[in-house]
Amino acid sequence: MAPKHPLLLRPFAAVALLAALCGSTLGAVLLLRIQLSLGPVDPLWKQVHGQAQVFGFLVPLVLGFGTYLVPRVVSGYPIRAALALPALLGLSLATLADFAVPFASGEAGTWLRRALAIFVACGTLAGAGCLQAPMSARRRAGERRRGHEALLQAALAFLALGGLADAAAFWLSSSGPEGDLPPALASVAWRLSVEGFALGMAFAISARMFSGFLGVEPALGDPLGRAPAGPKGRDRAFALAACAWGASVVLGSAGALSGLTGVERAADILFAAGVVPLSFQLGLASTRAGPAIDRTRDPLFPFGARAAYASLVAAALVGALAGIADLLGLRVHSLWLDARRHLINLGFLLTLIAAMAGRLAPGFAGRPLALPWLRAFAMGAFALSAVLRAVEGIAGQWGPEGLLWASALSGPLAAAAFFALATSLGVTLATRRA
Repeated sequence: MAPKHPLLLRPFAAVALLAALCGSTLGAVLLLRIQLSLGPVDPLWKQVHGQAQVFGFLVPLVLGFGTYLVPRVVSGYPIRAALALPALLGLSLATLADFAVPFASGEAGTWLRRALAIFVACGTLAGAGCLQAPMSARRRAGERRRGHEALLQAALAFLALGGLADAAAFWLSSSGPEGDLPPALASVAWRLSVEGFALGMAFAISARMFSGFLGVEPALGDPLGRAPAGPKGRDRAFALAACAWGASVVLGSAGALSGLTGVERAADILFAAGVVPLSFQLGLASTRAGPAIDRTRDPLFPFGARAAYASLVAAALVGALAGIADLLGLRVHSLWLDARRHLINLGFLLTLIAAMAGRLAPGFAGRPLALPWLRAFAMGAFALSAVLRAVEGIAGQWGPEGLLWASALSGPLAAAAFFALATSLGVTLATRRA
């Protein structure tokens, strides 16, 4: 049997994991430098770390697995493969430029930032177009759109907009006096690419595959009510929660762009109203009404999936409570927002990626997962790292400051998890089928 998409998933994964290793190592160094009081940390290095983790790791890896998964969850319609390699090239060059930005100044720095902006825009637009093709083909064929396809389309729209916002941030920073990214555009790019694209893809794939992977009741059969029998109540509730999630991304981006903090906090509350019900219908759903599955194939998957969605619920509740307190005029430490962000990134997305990779990589490579104990360590380390990072909100709000040391340990722990996951996936994907 020939390998599936041999030119797509492997290079996407290689670029993403390499960017993750560099970006996570940089993040660990920055955290330790701050806690050891070794001098001020240039905000530019924080921007480099964030850019590498989002557009160097998350976006390419999700796109890479999307080239493998989307045709399988959209009735076999193919992706637009001609756009896959341009997307990979654009995001790869953008990541190289990102790590080079701190070392360039003057005219060279200006042109490097503008090149990065062009690479990000081209890479994200090409990636969105690549994965949009199967849904467009289904519409041309006159087939009814299913619920998880609506989530996929929303996620891809957020990816395109997030790439353009990130490109605009770097383009405008090239003419700024300090070269810093405009904070409003940087926040918009993060919300669209992470809360919009990455979470949307995670919800869509979970809704389509968790019945077989986790044994929960299938979700989003026909939330729009166009099937002759009409939708089930569970599908209708899922659709309403998904609409709340999508609206929160749009509202939060609009609030960040306009500088209206109150709108952003309202968006965080709406975000919780959407993702908490979604979580309890996906990763935290009961398996009693779902299909029986063979859990011996991957006994760790249920633990990883549930830990990931528990982290997402924690992130949503932290954001909602902080938003309510802020709107009421109470003192809210800014570290709560940082804790929310890392509960989403480390706790949900990275833990879920490690859990899903243990099921998807063997299916792609045609062989069992290599060094499975490294993947098990990565799942636990990502979840624990998110918890440790969330402690900084408590330390900032109520103290003692010594708790910030626990937050600092999350950086090295997350970096170790990246190295473990990269080793396991790299060996698995690098091995050809027998």
